[in-house]
Formats: sequence, structure tokens, C-alpha cells
Amino acid sequence: MITQLKEELGRVRACLTEKEKLQREILSNASPSSEKAALKEQLRQTEEQLQATRQHGAMLASELRDVSSARDRSISELHRLRVEMEALRMSQADAQAQRSRLEEQLDSMKAAAQQETQGGADGGAAKGAEAELQREVEDLKLRLHMAAEHYKEKYKECQKLQRQVAKLSEQQGELKKSAVASGGLAAEVPGSPQAGSPQVSVQGSPTSSHVALDTFLQEKLKGISKEATEKSDKYKKCKQMLSEEKERSCMFADELAKMEVKWKEQLKVNESLKLQLAAEEDRYKSQVAEKGREVKELKENLALLVKEKEKLEEELQNRAEAKAGLASEGSSLESSPPMFLQYPLPYTHDALPAPLVAQQSTELQFGNPYSTGDTRDGADGEFSSDQVPRLPPVGPPSWDSNVVCIQPSRNLSRPDGLEDPEEHNNQGGDVEQPVAGDLQSPLLNDSRARFCFDSSMDIHKRCPLCEVIFPPNYDQSKFEEHVESHWKVCPMCSEQFPLDCDQQLFEKHVLTHFDGNVLNFT
Repeated sequence: MITQLKEELGRVRACLTEKEKLQREILSNASPSSEKAALKEQLRQTEEQLQATRQHGAMLASELRDVSSARDRSISELHRLRVEMEALRMSQADAQAQRSRLEEQLDSMKAAAQQETQGGADGGAAKGAEAELQREVEDLKLRLHMAAEHYKEKYKECQKLQRQVAKLSEQQGELKKSAVASGGLAAEVPGSPQAGSPQVSVQGSPTSSHVALDTFLQEKLKGISKEATEKSDKYKKCKQMLSEEKERSCMFADELAKMEVKWKEQLKVNESLKLQLAAEEDRYKSQVAEKGREVKELKENLALLVKEKEKLEEELQNRAEAKAGLASEGSSLESSPPMFLQYPLPYTHDALPAPLVAQQSTELQFGNPYSTGDTRDGADGEFSSDQVPRLPPVGPPSWDSNVVCIQPSRNLSRPDGLEDPEEHNNQGGDVEQPVAGDLQSPLLNDSRARFCFDSSMDIHKRCPLCEVIFPPNYDQSKFEEHVESHWKVCPMCSEQFPLDCDQQLFEKHVLTHFDGNVLNFT
């Protein structure tokens, strides 16, 4: 293109040299003043036409440069669009492959869900597959969004190229119009007034240059129009390809929406299965807990039955031993009427004489009632015949007297906290110790007398709840403490509650004394 323009400029310069030659010839051939004025006017017109043609040529050269640069840019853009279209096709193929893979995963998940409904607990694998499928769906969404943005950008670029092509076509039409106008101006140049003058040869050379320039410009315009048509065809093809890609992307989006719907349905099915499984687990746990409670109750009942059985066996054994003792001593007791005891004796008949010195007591649940020390554990336990120091019987026991069981009375002044327990113990000791001395003195003095239970001398105390037998000289306050240890006693009103009562009810009763309620403590 530039070489052609250079050739055209060379031709214009040749025309200028020819014009100058013609001017010199005209000046050499001096003519009258009228002819000289006409020739000057014609020369001025030709100069103006040449100037106009020069300007038009410069404009055409600049336009050609612009058109060539635009063509190069459009070619580069088309090449880039082709590369991007190939990349989009490859991404489309990848998306199709991923879609097929996702469909396979959905089928596998459906099969896994069916297997779960049929038998079991494959929740971990299903969760992993669901998470992977969700990640892939999010990835596909992101890629489709990026592809849509890319399509929008390409569509804008195609519209821009279309506007450029329309502008180039308009410029081509203007160039054609300008070429036609320049041809008309060349045809309207006036001829010489004298037909036989040498000006005919002078007018021939500029018209031939104009015709050559017009033909050159027409050829250039034809080439530009061909390029523009090719670009428009390429643009149409690109637009068609973009529309096809849009349709495919829409199809992919529809398929992806269907897959999302299926995936959500599968998630709902999995959630329902999880809820059913949780309900089954809760039901199973509740059943296991109920069975455990039943087993625990049965064990407790069995333990109670075993204890009752042991107690019954002990009672039967004691009764058998008592019957055997009665049968062995029947000869010595024929004169006296038979006596039935309400409670078993604390001393055995066949025990060996023991020393009067108290042995070292072992640690009992309710303390040793025979110990005279000040320190006690606060509760009295059950005493066996091996642990209690006894007076040595001199002869066989007498059955003339009865064993008396004293039911302890309620100590209403005890819970007020006004009495000193040490003073109470000292008073009880002062009261009971002379009795013990009086009881022991006849037994020690009369060594040959028979060991018997005299109702006037010996008063045996037995707990009405735990069947513990206490000696006659045992402190009455401690005996009452032992009996009261089987109940919960309110520290304010000394009301008694069973040990197995509810702790909250007991605390609520105690708190009622501090709520402003007036209670009668008498």
C-alpha cells in the first residue's frame, strides 16, 4: 500500500513537471492579452485541482493507513477469538466429562442410598460422596459463571468490531463518492478556445493522470471492500459460534439445575434416613435403659430376698439351737413352768467364764455401749456374744424372771439445742451407775447363786427397729440416740422422718421454719 502511494506521488510530481514545461512553452509562445488571461485562468484552475487532488491523496493515504491498522487489529482480534473459542471448546469438553462423571456419582449415590434403606449404616461414605459432589457442583457453577462473563466480554468486543466494520464501510462509500466527484471535476475542466492550438497536448496529460489515479483508487476501494466483506463474514461466523456456545452453555446450565434438583432430593432422602436412624437409636437406647432399670430392680429384689432368706435361716438356726438347749436342760427345768422369751438372750448358755475386765473394743457402727470412755462414734451397732464382755455365770440360769423390752419415749426437748449433751451423759451416768453397781454386787457376792434375769434387777433394752440388745446399765440417752438414728429429725421442731424419705421434702420442711411461718414447738 505504501509503495503504491509512493508511485502515485511520483506520478503527481511528473505531472507537475509537465505543467511547468507547459507554462514555459506558453510563456515562450507569447499570445495576445485575451488568450493570455484565459490561459492564466485555466492554469489557476488546474493548480487548484492539483492542490485538491494532493489533499485528497493525503487524506486517502491517512485513511488507508488507518484502515490497514484497523484491519491488522481486527485480524489479531479474530485470531485471539479463535484461540479463546478453542479454549472454550476444550473447557466445554471438560465440563461434559465432569457432567458425565457427576451423573455416574449420582447413580452410585442412588445405589448407595438404596443399600442404606435396605440394610444399613453406610452414612460416612455417603457423606463423603455428597461433600465431593457438592464441591464439584460449586466448581462447575464458578466455571460457568466465568464462562458467562467471558462470553459477555467477547460479545462486547464483537459488537465493537461490528461498529468498526460499519465505519470502514461508510469510509469506503465516502471514498467512492470522493473519487466520483474528482472524476467529474476533471471532466468539467474547460478546453482551449482554438482547436488547432498546441493546448490540446497540454490538456491531455493531466486528464490521463486523473484517470490513472481514479482507477488506482477504485482498485484500492475494491480491495478494502473485499476485506470489509471478509471481516463481516468472519464476524458473522464468530457471532454464530458465540450463539451456539451460548445455547450449549444454556443446555449445560439446565442440566446442572436438574442435577442440583436431584442432588437436593438425594440430600432430603439422606436427611430423612438420618432422622430415622437417630429415632431408632433413641428407641434402642430407651429400651436398653428400661431393660437396665428392670435388671437393676430385679437385682435389688434378689438381694432383698437373699437377705430375708439369710435372716430366716438365722432365725431358724437360733430357734433350733434354743430348742436343743431347752431339750438338754429339760431335766433341770421340770419343776419350773416353761418361759417363752419375746427376744433372744444376748448371752449364750455354753459360753466360758470371761474376765470382768473390759476388752479392747473394735470399731462398731454405733459404738460400744460397754465402753466407759468419753470418745464415741455417735452411733451404736449390733453386739455379738463374742464382742460383749459378760459376767461369768456361776450356775445355770434361772428362768423365773421375764426379759423386759423398754420402748424409748420421745425426747421433745432434745432438738432445741438448749441442753448440753455432756451434762446429759453425765446425768445419765450418775443415774445408771449406782444401778449397775447394785445389779452386779449380788452376783459377785453370791458366787454359788444361779445366774438369772431378774425383772427387778436386770432390765434389758432392745431397739424396736434393728433388734439390737443393750445391757441393763446402758445409758438411756445413748439408747434414745441410737433409736432416733433410724429417723431424720428436724433440728427445729424435732419432727421425725424415715431415712428413705425424699431429701428435698426434708429440706423444704426445714426451710419452712425460716420463712416467717410460726410453728408450735410444744
